[in-house]
Amino acid sequence: MAGTDAAAVVTATDAPAPPAEAARCGVCGAALAGRYCQNCGQPSPAARRTLRVVLAGQYGRLGHTLVNILARPGELAREVDTGRDHLSLRPMTLMFHLAAFFFLAATFTGFGVDAILRADPSGEFRSELARHAAAAAVDPALYGERLEHRFEAIYTLFVPIVALSYGVTIGLLHWRRKPWIVPLVAGIQYLCFVYLFLALLLTLARRAGVDPYGFLPLQVASASIGAFYAAAAQRRIYDERWPTAAAKGVVVVAVGIVVHNFMLVAALGVALAVT
Repeated sequence: MAGTDAAAVVTATDAPAPPAEAARCGVCGAALAGRYCQNCGQPSPAARRTLRVVLAGQYGRLGHTLVNILARPGELAREVDTGRDHLSLRPMTLMFHLAAFFFLAATFTGFGVDAILRADPSGEFRSELARHAAAAAVDPALYGERLEHRFEAIYTLFVPIVALSYGVTIGLLHWRRKPWIVPLVAGIQYLCFVYLFLALLLTLARRAGVDPYGFLPLQVASASIGAFYAAAAQRRIYDERWPTAAAKGVVVVAVGIVVHNFMLVAALGVALAVT
């Protein structure tokens, strides 16, 4: 009887403790099962991070991404397709960063309003620029500087359209073979390669005393390298044979040249209208 009474008596210290509330991710709120969120990848406070990782952690991704762009055509899209893209910078972020880099390198490449004016044999844009400067009653040099800044800003807004044209072209050339996000990322990688390649090519051409915007052999060589890169990218993504990939690479470059030139003219026209 006494034993039964003793077993029946439960003190507060004998009662089971309530389960501890699971730690949650500070970003997405998911329950944490370890030091890193399995839902979004955010490190928890328990994850040890060095000062270098906290302040400069993106540099590792930047290096990995640049190597992919320069040496592995189509690899960024292939990473997305195979679920390995966490190692690389986000494509849109990368694209805008490299577009900004291309404009910063304009001192060496000569890219800008003057290059477009020199490439216009009709002289229509130059006459339009002089007319706008006279109407604004502004010194032509000052007006040209303002126009350059407006042109760069407006062209940057058009950059996604150029990347989209590459991605849509690649997607249409491989209809229903991959989800559309894959060719769109491939188009962004191709445009990023174009920015890096042209920055180097235009700089070297100007250092050699060649006008890269009026020298036809250089333009043909540039388009050929672009077609080779586009073909290699499609081989990597879609495992195609070289003849098929090469033909599709030419199509990608041709569409890109048309769309890119149209965007340049449109950006200059809008800049003239608002300056």
